[in-house]
Amino acid sequence: MSLDIRLLRKLFSRPINNFYFSSKAEFRMKRHMTHLSASLVFLTCGLAMAQEVRSTIAGHVSDSTGARVPGAQITVRNTDTGVVTTVKTNETGDYTVPFLQQGTYDVIASEPGFKATHYAGLLLSTEQTLTENIVLAIGNVSETVTVASEGALIDTATAETGQTLTAKEVEDLPSNGRSPLGFARDEYGVVSKGKHSQAQTRPFDNSAADDFSLGGGNSASNELLLNGVPNMQDSSRTAGYSPQLDSVDAVHVDEFTSDASFGDTSGGTVNITTKPGTNTFHGSASEYYSGSRPLTAEPYFTTQGASVSSTHFNQFGGAIGGPVYIPHVFDGHNRVFFEYAFEGYIGALPSTFIGSVPTEAERKGDFSSLLAVSPEYQLYNPYDVTATTANGKTTYTRAAINDNIMSNAGLSVNSVGENYLALFPSPNYSGPSTKDDGTNNFFASDPTQNNYKSNALRVDVAISQANKIYGEVHRSTSYTNQSNVFHSIATGTSAEVLLWGGSIDDTHTFNSTTFLDTRLGFSRSINSSNPNSYGTDPTTLGFPSYIRGDSTAYAIPRLTFSDDGYSNIPSISSEPGSTASYDSIQLFASLNKSIGRHTIKIGPDIRANKDSVLSPGNADGDYSFSTGSTDFLTSGSTGTVQPFGSTFAMLYLGLPSSGSYDVNTKFQYNNWYNALFIQDDWKIRPNLTASLGLRLEHETPVNESNNKMTTAWDPNVENASSSAAAAAYAADPSLLPVADFKPTGGLYYANSSDRHAYHTAPLYLGPRLGLAYSPELTHGTTAIRLGWGVFENPFNNYYQGQTYGYSQTTSMIVSNDSNQTVATTLSDPFPTASNPIVQPAGAAWGINTNLGSKMVFYGNIKVPYAMRSSLDIQQQFGKNWMLDIGYINTHQVHLSYSNTITGGSGSVPVSYLSRSRYYDAALTAEYNTTVANPYKGTLVGPGATTGINTASTLSVSQLLWPYSEYSSVTQQLVPYGNANYNALLIRLEKRMANGLDLDVNYTYSRNLGAESQLNTAGALWYGETASDFPHSLHLTAIYQLPFGKGRAFLGNASKLVDEALGGWELSTIYSFDSGTPYSWGNVIYNGNWHDIDNNPHNAKGEAFNTKVFDTRTCENGTTTCNNTVGSSSYNPSIQPNAYNNRTFPLYAWRADPTNNWDFSMLKNFRIHDRLQIQPRIDAFNIFNRVQFSAPNLSPTSSAFGTITAQQNTNRQLQGGIHILF
Repeated sequence: MSLDIRLLRKLFSRPINNFYFSSKAEFRMKRHMTHLSASLVFLTCGLAMAQEVRSTIAGHVSDSTGARVPGAQITVRNTDTGVVTTVKTNETGDYTVPFLQQGTYDVIASEPGFKATHYAGLLLSTEQTLTENIVLAIGNVSETVTVASEGALIDTATAETGQTLTAKEVEDLPSNGRSPLGFARDEYGVVSKGKHSQAQTRPFDNSAADDFSLGGGNSASNELLLNGVPNMQDSSRTAGYSPQLDSVDAVHVDEFTSDASFGDTSGGTVNITTKPGTNTFHGSASEYYSGSRPLTAEPYFTTQGASVSSTHFNQFGGAIGGPVYIPHVFDGHNRVFFEYAFEGYIGALPSTFIGSVPTEAERKGDFSSLLAVSPEYQLYNPYDVTATTANGKTTYTRAAINDNIMSNAGLSVNSVGENYLALFPSPNYSGPSTKDDGTNNFFASDPTQNNYKSNALRVDVAISQANKIYGEVHRSTSYTNQSNVFHSIATGTSAEVLLWGGSIDDTHTFNSTTFLDTRLGFSRSINSSNPNSYGTDPTTLGFPSYIRGDSTAYAIPRLTFSDDGYSNIPSISSEPGSTASYDSIQLFASLNKSIGRHTIKIGPDIRANKDSVLSPGNADGDYSFSTGSTDFLTSGSTGTVQPFGSTFAMLYLGLPSSGSYDVNTKFQYNNWYNALFIQDDWKIRPNLTASLGLRLEHETPVNESNNKMTTAWDPNVENASSSAAAAAYAADPSLLPVADFKPTGGLYYANSSDRHAYHTAPLYLGPRLGLAYSPELTHGTTAIRLGWGVFENPFNNYYQGQTYGYSQTTSMIVSNDSNQTVATTLSDPFPTASNPIVQPAGAAWGINTNLGSKMVFYGNIKVPYAMRSSLDIQQQFGKNWMLDIGYINTHQVHLSYSNTITGGSGSVPVSYLSRSRYYDAALTAEYNTTVANPYKGTLVGPGATTGINTASTLSVSQLLWPYSEYSSVTQQLVPYGNANYNALLIRLEKRMANGLDLDVNYTYSRNLGAESQLNTAGALWYGETASDFPHSLHLTAIYQLPFGKGRAFLGNASKLVDEALGGWELSTIYSFDSGTPYSWGNVIYNGNWHDIDNNPHNAKGEAFNTKVFDTRTCENGTTTCNNTVGSSSYNPSIQPNAYNNRTFPLYAWRADPTNNWDFSMLKNFRIHDRLQIQPRIDAFNIFNRVQFSAPNLSPTSSAFGTITAQQNTNRQLQGGIHILF
């Protein structure tokens, strides 16, 4: 019987609340049942743990005739720790031993009347199901048949598609930055995207390390796990904690899994597992260095003779583990083990700064040296102003300051300005760019500094054969400091990322067929960015106490300078950055029960997320000192500005040209993810396994703890402007018919009964189907796997309602008469009586909030999901070769995009667009025509000060949109996007033998979809997506040279010869990834598709044929355009604008591909059996190939079609030493 896929899609992918009901009573019953289902999920918390990433040994026991042997004892022993697990075969002769840590195992099967059979050296890696079918020979149980095993290269028991990178590969392959997640891009079916293929992936380069696609999903839709626990540092699913390489046991990637215990991803899963302790004390230490210019090639576009800085860094770390042993007190052999790892990174990117600081005389009010340069540097007294009226026009004239010395005019230093001037260092430089007026009189080194450190501890405890526990805790901090040109708190910013978390796990064996594993995981990330003056009380500089009282983040208030266009005066302090704290707690369990040939597991996956965010803005004030119309030191109304120096004089007097103060609110966002899964792995035959799973999921919308956000947009509600604006427009309409003019719309805020900005379905169904088959004729060397499943797509961000009204900016009033006279100074920038600091209004303005400004809302959303199909065939050749060929299809629906409801001035709805390929001068003139503003004087609240309320006229284009009382209205999370991914996967593996370990992965894929619009508010465009990278080829290889003891050559060499020629090892990683698709604007293309002749690696000429584009700016090719229709010199523009209907695709052709070789060479010096020293050198981009950035894609640019930048890093060498004991 054939399976109707369309019917399955309708049945399994539809949210429960979208089913049809025949009556309201039936609907109410459905709602109560949904609430009951959700309650049952919570009631199963007693079983809870996290997604299972450990391994299983399972099989069938029979005698020499093939008859099953029930009740046989199966003893599984971890040879590294001595931990033993014992079960018995069931009535069908089958056995299952789940929840086994990675490592090497012995399996012994025994039953009276049969010889014991001992399988030695079974190697288990992460998430592996190892099938070991055992045949018992008749004899005495005291007799033992020993079978040596190297482990199979293929997995015949599951429908999973993926790959595991082992500890040996992680330690020995070249790693640019030594992040274990960076290796994921080299595994089966992984498609690297732009950032990842070009960037160094240090332990703190999280957004680069996780930039890859699995199974056609987006980068931000993958599930990243550490020992099975979600390991993402923020709501956008950026990678979290990065374990030290020596502590990593495996990096495992799943593109498809039929296991319903895995979820919260429409992409794939990457699980990094750390090493447990063993019975033997062991450890490592390492140090890596890079930095001197001879070790780093210069960038391609370096000007000849120019000096280019290179990053200097030391990266060091180590690990130690073993049994917990306290002499004469406690011996943890075979029972209690630990593994501790640490890592550090100290790096700097050198940089220098040349700029300007005030001289010692200028700090005292003496600017006379400027007059010695030229009279045009004359300063004027801002408090000595004379008004003159002639012909009805009044002009203001200021008195000159004698000799430019402030005291000569009776002017004294402002106390706040004096304290700021003291923060400037003295001039220390005189060079080619230094001028007599003091320009460029200061030099400083300005390195960007990175410091990182991490610690992790894991403890495993075997309480008994039936009960085992392990716990893990980790913490890392990364710190970046830059732009500190004064080497003090006055300049520079620092960014810090703190990551910490852990998990605790308990495994309990009730009997030979029943197992329970329970785990609790927690992670926290704190991201902050602040000026180096963070924590400084602003009143210590002389500001009034109200500056401190309203601040949400103490710091030195920021000062910026622009002196007649010269801007190389360092800013004092900076705006405090955001501080975001993200917590994630997971409780997840698996109860496993073997019943005959069925292994059933059931459990919940419950996660709580909390996100605390504060973006204080200029919470202590922001003051600008610039010349021009806001300059108090010019000669008067018509005076010219001084070439340089007046901004320092303005600071001396405490007279900024502008200022502002922000009061922003802290927010606390929360949501829950709840799931319940049930899985049945049915071993139909020893060589045929079917997996049937179902995952029930619900993700709650985000709420704000104090309801400080919006929840809904009502397009029909009348706001304060509606009736008056409608009447005004009806009296004087423009192009839009009066009946279509809609000046309505407003938003609602959260309250105790409605706390969410959107609503999600109460329940989603995620069925999983899998089939694993190994033909008998191939004797376990072939695996054929089929799979299909529905996977809920997590939101790529933590979507919360808008926070309109919860931030407020107060502008400083520096003058009440257009800067002719002074109103305020830094000593009292926001006078309480005339211009006090305004507090946020919150929800006080209700539906009238943000009138005259932008409006964003979500509307009715649908949670995206993906339907994924997988076919995979593995064939083992001999003992050590394996070929894997697979196909994956992923169809994603309900992908979200943003749709413009109101575009504002400069754009028009689709129905009004010109269908011409060229600039439509007549239509543009019509749309840009100004007409009477129907909204003038009708807006209330903060909207009363916007241009829409104060302007006498508005453009015709703005009034063509509905809800045009807003500058724009945008609906986000519109759920009508879709994508289709098809991929052919090929993998060739050679297991380490004869000194060679080899993996080659190739993926050919197309990722097409309808995710973006060609025209504002238009239909979705179907075609290439930004995630479409058709070709991906990755090779990893480790080769131990065949010289020295134990090798093919010189195996009996002397110790001296062996030390010189033995122990050498080479390793390499090769990466080829298609280039990023070109992202085009609306251009005029006159050729056929192949006429482009794209050559993205041609940096010495045109990267493509520019002649097939119309590059003219004016119709007749002159440089002067006249768009006035009917004029004698009418010569319209050619290039289309926002009023043209676009048909040219968003993406077409590609930038330069990644084509990179990394190389490593190391030498093993074995001091004795338990001590090795490995000096090594790593070369990244060893052939120094340049990967160029995309060319200029603007047809009207003189640089059109040319490449001016590169996107990768040139060759870099790194030296290191690795000690193993």
